[in-house]
Amino acid sequence: MTRPHLSHTVRRSKIMVTQFKRSQAETVTAITL
Repeated sequence: MTRPHLSHTVRRSKIMVTQFKRSQAETVTAITL
């Protein structure tokens, strides 16, 4: 049984992780500066 919305969920989760890592990096940079 295939779930068409599964790939969309995975893609969205990957985007969320990318945004989280980016914001985390910006925070570390701000603290360093």
